[in-house]
Formats: sequence, C-alpha cells, structure tokens
Amino acid sequence: MIQPMTLPPLPAAPGADTPSDEGRYLAVLARDARFDGHFFTAVTSTGIYCRPVCAVRAPRRENCRFFALAAQAEHAGFRPCLRCRPELAPQALVWSVQDASSILVQQAVRLLALAHQHLGAGLTGFEVMGRFALQLVDKHMPQLRVPFIDQPEVQWAVLLENSDSESEQHARERFEALLETAFEAGCVQDAVVAESITQAQQLWHIRENIPLAQAEEGLNIKHDISVPISRIPAFVEYADALLQREIPGVRLVNFGHLGDGNLHYNVQAPEGGDAKAFLRDQEDQVNHLVYEAVAQFGGSFSAEHGVGALKTDKLERYQSPVALSMMRAIKQALDPQNLMNPGRVLGG
Repeated sequence: MIQPMTLPPLPAAPGADTPSDEGRYLAVLARDARFDGHFFTAVTSTGIYCRPVCAVRAPRRENCRFFALAAQAEHAGFRPCLRCRPELAPQALVWSVQDASSILVQQAVRLLALAHQHLGAGLTGFEVMGRFALQLVDKHMPQLRVPFIDQPEVQWAVLLENSDSESEQHARERFEALLETAFEAGCVQDAVVAESITQAQQLWHIRENIPLAQAEEGLNIKHDISVPISRIPAFVEYADALLQREIPGVRLVNFGHLGDGNLHYNVQAPEGGDAKAFLRDQEDQVNHLVYEAVAQFGGSFSAEHGVGALKTDKLERYQSPVALSMMRAIKQALDPQNLMNPGRVLGG
C-alpha cells in the first residue's frame, strides 16, 4: 500500500477552491525546481505524467491530476514522460523501498515487452531477481561478484539472454539496439554485457545460486507461483505490503522466470530471529496469505514444480470444480487402476 508523502507548502491562487492543487499548477507553469520530486503532474489528455520542471508545453489546468508519488501516477494508469524522466527526480530516493520496488518491477515488464519486439525467438532467457535475493548471494558467495550490489537504489535486476543463429555480430547489433531503446524508455538504469561465454556463465551462476544462498541464510518458506505477466508488478506490491504488515520484519526473496510469469516468492525469517520457530509458527499463515494473494491476481499456487503430494489440498481449494472434474475424468480414462503416481495431484 502506498502512503502519500507530506508535501511542502505551495503558493495558493487567490480564490482557488483547492489551493494545494492550484499551487502545484502554478509551480508547473513556472517550472519551479524547488518542487522537483515533491509531486508529479499527470495529464489526462495524453496519459503521461511529468516532473514539475518538464520542458514540454504546460498542460491545461483541467487536464491535470497531481500525485505525491510517481508510483501513484503509475497505478492510476499514467505512463512516465520520456523527456523529463520522473524516475530521475531528485526526491526519488525518499520513496519507500516498497514503492520503488513496484515501479522497478513494472520497468522489468516493459523491458520484457521490448525484448520480445527486438529479439523475437532470440530471447532465450529473462530472469528477474530482487535485491535481497542478490544480497544473499553476495553475502554467502562473495566470489561471484554480484553487479550493482553496492548501489542501494538498484532494487531489481534482470538477467537477459539473447541467442542468435546467424552470427555474433548480428546478435550484438540486435542486443545493442534493444539496450538503446530500453535506456531511452527509462526501463533500464545500467547494464553489464557479457563479452564471452565465460562471463555469461558467471552471470548465470549468480541467478542459479540464489536458492543455495537462501539455504545458507536459514530455513525459509518457499512458493513456486505463477501470475499473469501484466499483473506481476501489482502482485509484488500487494503481497510484499501484506506480509510485511502481518509479520513485521519478514524478508522476501523474490526471483524467477518473468518471461513465463513464474516467480519464486520465498519468505525468510526476520533477521536475527529463530528460523526454526518462524517456520513452525508462521508457515501456515504465510502460505495462506501468499496463495490468497496469488488467487486474487489470477495466478496459480503451483508453477514449474507441480502439485505433487504436498499441495493436493491447495488444488482442491484453488482450482475450479469444473477443472477438477475434467482432471479426474482424464485420470480415470488413462489410469483406471490408479497405478501411476497414486496420491499425487488429485490425491486419489
């Protein structure tokens, strides 16, 4: 949940019904740099939101809506201005980590769309990794040298793999065109490009060692979920806020295959806490909160790792009766004696 910032006093227009909004509009007209980052102006006629100092022609007052946070404008359906770059506003770092995280997941989804446009079938990997997941790798496997780990504003990173059947030069040209477009669109802040197979493997090692680093940190609660790609940013914001509200201090390890909507949404005990006690006391509540949130956003409680024997009760709860009936009919037709994996998936 986004909490509005407290805005500084702004000049009021004489006789204005809403002095604060009229004052904001005066600051927009003046391109007053004192208020840059303190609020954002969304223009209903264009669907774009800007900083007060944006150099484009000022919009008409009746077309303006004002937001304390860029995240609020994004959630209202407005797109960031590519000219003034709201994410670069000087006050951007006073956003909560949760607000920044939501915005950056949205940027990752935009980058995925651009990668599909530029690379097509050449896009063979698109992994998203949250900052805490990368911090665990840096902490427990420091030899892997995680990029950008010393930059606190980097809340999410993407590992993107491009394969090409023509030539290395052709692959580089397409990838560089993608990066140029992504930088211009504001959905990429920095990048590391592998110059060899060895360097590419080193980057993949970082992603592949997240589960091992999490295990080194202690016992945790794992969730292999899927959410429609377009709804992942809203899911992450909602679920993160929900868990942090219900279980203060909880640490969230988010990473996964953004290209197919699959997230490993794992929950670590508060720092310094008893991991065994956390697992014993909180696992049922955490699972309930996560799976209910997944269902709310049209996702599935089970993705690449399947249902197996441990989640048969979840299938009964979250799958529709029609789907369950069809699954049982298929099972009966193919395996009438229940010889194949008895007790798995359908639990029968």
